This record gives sequence, C-alpha cells and structure tokens, in this order.
Amino acid sequence: MTSQQSQTVPPEVMKICEEIQQDEITEYALYQALARRAANETNRKIFQKIADQEKAHYNFFQKITGKTYRPRRLRNRWVLFLSKILGLTFVLKWLEKREQHAQKNYEAVIQYFPAAAPLLHEEEEHEQKLLSLIEENVLEYVGSIVLGLNDALVELLGALAGMTLAIRNPEIIATAGFLTGVAAALSMAAAEYLSTREEVAANPAIRKKPLQAAVFTGIAYLLTVLLLILPFLLLDQPVVSLAISLLISVGIVALFNGYLTVAKDRPFWRYFSEMTLIIFGVSAFTFGLGWVVHHYWGVDV
Repeated sequence: MTSQQSQTVPPEVMKICEEIQQDEITEYALYQALARRAANETNRKIFQKIADQEKAHYNFFQKITGKTYRPRRLRNRWVLFLSKILGLTFVLKWLEKREQHAQKNYEAVIQYFPAAAPLLHEEEEHEQKLLSLIEENVLEYVGSIVLGLNDALVELLGALAGMTLAIRNPEIIATAGFLTGVAAALSMAAAEYLSTREEVAANPAIRKKPLQAAVFTGIAYLLTVLLLILPFLLLDQPVVSLAISLLISVGIVALFNGYLTVAKDRPFWRYFSEMTLIIFGVSAFTFGLGWVVHHYWGVDV
C-alpha cells in the first residue's frame, strides 16, 4: 500500500484489515489441522484448498498492514478438542459462522481495497463448501438426547424436590432418586426405541436407527440422574443439595442449548428460558407438595 493510500484509509478500516489478517492466519492453521485429520480424501482436499486460500488472504492483507501475525494456537486447539467431543458437525457449523463474520469484514474494506473483492467471493465459497461437508444424520439423534435430558431434569428434579422436605435424609433421597432414575431411564429408552421403530417404518427415508436412538436417550437420562443426585451424596443438608442440583440443571440446559445454537441455528435464550422456567416451576410445586406430606401426613424419615 502506498503512503497516499494509507492517508486516505480511516484508522477503523485499517483495524479491520488487521483483524482479518489475524483471523486468516489462524483459520489457515486450523484448516491445515482439519485436513490432516480428515476421514476421507474428499474432505481432506476441501480443507486443504480452504487452508491454501486463507494463507493467500493473509499474505494479501500483510502487504496492506505491514504486520506479521501468528495463529491463535490455543483457540485452534480448543476447536480441535471440541471436534473430538462434540463431533465434526458442530465444528463445521461454528466455522460456517466464522466465515459469515469474515464476509462482513471484507465488505467493510472492499471500497478502500477493491482488489479484495475476489477474496470475498472465496470466503463465500468456503461457507458453501463447509455446508456441503455437514452430515445432518449426526444431528438426527439430538431429539433423542433432548428427550432424555428434558425428562430427567423435569421428572427427577421434581421427585428430588418433593423428597427433600418429605424425607429430609440426603442418603435416602439419593438412593430413591437413583433407583427412580435408572427405572425411568430404561423406560424412556424402551419408549424411544419403539417410537423410532414406528417412525422409521412409516417413513423409510428417516436415517435414525431405533437402537441408537434408545441408547442416546437412556445415556442422556442416566448421566443427568448421576449429576443431580451427586450433591445429596456429598452433603448432609438436603435443602442445600437441592439448590445445587437446581444450579446443575440450569448449567446442563445452558450447555446443551449452547450446542444447539451452533449446531442447529436455533435461538438460545428462548429455549433456555422456557426449559429453566419449567424446571423451577415443577420443582417449586413438588417442593411444596413435600412440605404438605411432611406436615399433614406425618412422614418423618
């Protein structure tokens, strides 16, 4: 960039150029890593091509800013870790959103650097390529996981809240909660198996497998049960344990809805607030019911 150009470019635009340059070298390193880990040759070639283009974009903006940046390696390691835990689909959706952000940055600088227009086209092309890699069948089982989580959070928390005042013994509450949770998990898994089998029979185009759907439902339920009864096993104050279990439930709802916000493009606050209100509403009702049972039925354990 000439000195005359640098004088006519607003500082905020130069700041965006620097942000783009930093992002491009970071994305280059990330796509390189994804190319090395790709399960098939087609995906590997797509990731490698995107990586090469990101490096070219970095070189373009380096000529403008005159600065040198290193990839944000910690961020990339975190993303690669998430790809192992949450699956490649989640990471691809996250990268798709990053590409959309990059496109907005390019649009902000093109009027000052028209030569960046072809680069914007390549960023849009990246988004389409990423979308082509996403296998939505991985997300087919999200409904089964949601079923397991929702039922465990509402049913078990309601039972724990009721037993907290009716029984008042944390060990007995934890034992009763665990046995109730295991029985409910098996029941929910069996119901999901039968429901999915009927669904697939009615519509062969559905790719869900009944047994896998049942396993996802059951595991999601059981893991939630273990987390919710844990405070009752560690503490000797049932009311405090119930409060901690409620906080754990809010954390579970927040984490899972955060995942769905990225993976399925659904609004976070709407679903988070709805689920939280349901959990607290049911828990408050059964907590009051437990008080009635304790005081008027004379239950004292």
